[in-house]
Amino acid sequence: MARYAIAQYRDDRCVGTPQRSRDLFASRAKKRGGCTIRSLGIPDGPSDEWAECLIDNRRTPVPDQVSFRLDFPRWLATQTTPNRRIVKRLSLGFSTAEVARKFRMSTSRVSQLRRQLACSSHVFVGQQCAAWRGSSCHPRQDSC
Repeated sequence: MARYAIAQYRDDRCVGTPQRSRDLFASRAKKRGGCTIRSLGIPDGPSDEWAECLIDNRRTPVPDQVSFRLDFPRWLATQTTPNRRIVKRLSLGFSTAEVARKFRMSTSRVSQLRRQLACSSHVFVGQQCAAWRGSSCHPRQDSC
């Protein structure tokens, strides 16, 4: 029994806290190797590494990637500073609740903004806005 406990300790297992073997953040998975977790930077920080990760996509056809690389920064520049920060947080995979907490707003407001921003980006590139059931939408920037 003692050997088993020592082996578990050396494998970074703690009593009463089972770690999932597929959890990338668990120290056990890090020790085994095979993957590395690295930060993409801070959304509001000086680096735009998060944007590069959004752009690096091998499933999307090259013409669509080129269009995105050109249109996304131009569209983002048309947004207010708070909206740009919200877009960056959402694009990094933060949940609606996390974004709402960060910006001190309700989750329903973040969801509403997400739809407005999606619609705004579609209109910016000349597409119909699916978020508003096919109607063209022109979200008011001053209300966001």
